[in-house]
Amino acid sequence: SSDLELVAELAAVHDAAEVYAGDTPTINLSPGELSDKYAREEISADRLVREFFLHLPRFAQMIRMYEEQEIPEARFVRALDKLMPKLVHIIDGLLGARRANASREEFARMANTQRADMARYAAQWPDLFILHIMLCEEVLSMPEWDKDLPPEQEQHHLHTNADGTWMVEHF
Repeated sequence: SSDLELVAELAAVHDAAEVYAGDTPTINLSPGELSDKYAREEISADRLVREFFLHLPRFAQMIRMYEEQEIPEARFVRALDKLMPKLVHIIDGLLGARRANASREEFARMANTQRADMARYAAQWPDLFILHIMLCEEVLSMPEWDKDLPPEQEQHHLHTNADGTWMVEHF
């Protein structure tokens, strides 16, 4: 398989451990909470590898490769994964971050820590550092940090009925 195919496979499984560990936003976590998050994800990844090793060995292998971070493709996907939340913050106007009671200062601290971590595993991709810096600067400059949160909005779920028609549920 080519490097691009491997990157795609690793990207497809990079958050698999969150199936059991949960998805934990990291903006305002203490070092202890962050350590706990990583420990839960490691246990979850080990569980997934055990559960899928016999029936979906490639899936299990990709989880292991991603978690071990020994190959450049796994580290590249990890670095890309640090960029995605910044794009979400820009798109959703910081709604998720603000609902998690994150502050601009906490975001700045997290971004600096994240960039220092990236220097250990992603130094060979300087463009990712530049993009990380640019996205973080954009997020930090957003005026939404200083605005009141909008009221909770009604949630919508779109699905198809057994007869093939569409239905929107409001909750």
